[in-house]
Amino acid sequence: MSLFSSFYFYLVVGLFFLMGFRVVRPIQRGLVERFGKYVRTSEQGLRWIIPFVERMRKVNITEIRLDIAKQSVITKDNLNLEIDAVVYFKVHDVSKAIYNVDDYAQSIPSLAQTTLRAIVGEMPFTEVNANRASINNKIEKELDSQTQAWGIDILRVELQDVSPSNDVQNAMDKVVTAEREKEATITQAAALKEAAKEEAEAIVIAARAQKESAIERATGEAEAIALVNNAVEKTFQLRAQKYRELEVTENALSDNAKIIITEKGISPSVILNTEGSDVIPVERKV
Repeated sequence: MSLFSSFYFYLVVGLFFLMGFRVVRPIQRGLVERFGKYVRTSEQGLRWIIPFVERMRKVNITEIRLDIAKQSVITKDNLNLEIDAVVYFKVHDVSKAIYNVDDYAQSIPSLAQTTLRAIVGEMPFTEVNANRASINNKIEKELDSQTQAWGIDILRVELQDVSPSNDVQNAMDKVVTAEREKEATITQAAALKEAAKEEAEAIVIAARAQKESAIERATGEAEAIALVNNAVEKTFQLRAQKYRELEVTENALSDNAKIIITEKGISPSVILNTEGSDVIPVERKV
C-alpha cells in the first residue's frame, strides 16, 4: 500500500471515528438505537456512537410547559364555559417517552383537554369558578396517573381563564342586575320601615307628653277649684255668722234691750226689760 493510499485510509478512518461523537447536554438524555433497535440511554457529556450503524435521539428532561388550547366545556348545571389551561411536565424515563407514545408533546394536551372536560362536567359553574385550586389538583393527579406509562411526570396544572360563553354571560349579567335591584329595594324598604317606626315612636312620645300635661293641668285646676271652694265656704260661714249676730242685735234694739259689750265685741247675752225687771240672759251661738 502506497503512502498516499495509507493517508487516505487513515483520513477516512479518522473521519468515520469523528462522525460518531455526540455531545449530550445536562438538560438532555441520549437514546441510542442500532439499526432501529433500542440499545442504551446516554447520560450527559461527550458520547460516541457507531456512525451509520447507531443513531442517537436527544430528549429534553427539564420541566416543559404546554399550553392547552381554549375549549368549550359544559358544566353540571348545563352552562357553557370557555376554559384554557397550562400543563407543566417532565420526562423521567426517556425510552418510555419515545416508544410508549407517539409524540408525547402532542398527546399530553389532548389528554389534558379530555380530562378537564370530564372533571369540570361533574361540577356546577359556581364551584368551578370558586375552586380552581381543587380542579387543578384533580386534573394533575388524573393526568399523572395516565402518563406514568409514558415515562412522564405531570408536575402541575393551572387553569388560566374560565369564562362563560356570551349568552351565558348576558344571562348572568341580568341575574346580577336583578340581585342588585333586589338588594336596593330591600335596603330602601328597611329604611322606610325604620323611618316609619321612628315617626310612630315620636308620635307616641308626643301623645304621652300631651296626656301627662293634660293630667297635670286638670289636677292643678281641680286643686285650684277646691281651694276656691274652701275659701268661699269659709267666707260664707263667716258672713253668715256676722249676719246672725247683726240680726240678734237688731231684734234686741227693737225691744229696748240692753246690749253688753265685752272685750270680744257684742256679747251674745241680751238683757230685756231693764226697768225694774229681771235680767233675762239670752245666748245665741251661730
